[in-house]
Amino acid sequence: MKSQITHEVPQVLGGMPQVTGEMPQAKDDINLVIDERPQADPERWLAVIRQQWSSGQRAEAIRQLTAFRQVHPRYPLPEDLAPLMEAE
Repeated sequence: MKSQITHEVPQVLGGMPQVTGEMPQAKDDINLVIDERPQADPERWLAVIRQQWSSGQRAEAIRQLTAFRQVHPRYPLPEDLAPLMEAE
């Protein structure tokens, strides 16, 4: 009598493999990274500049505001920060 050999092929549900487990953390995947630096959000960056100015880090605030203007030349500068540009 001949023995019959069979091969079982695993079937994939719905034609697509199922993904299980946790989603990768954004910081681990360069394509999913959300930029959390203040410079990524103009309003947040301006808030940091205000904080620097009010805490006495005036040179850094002016440096940051100058950088801000280079990155966002058309972004309207709030009235309270305009004097910092003159302080350069």
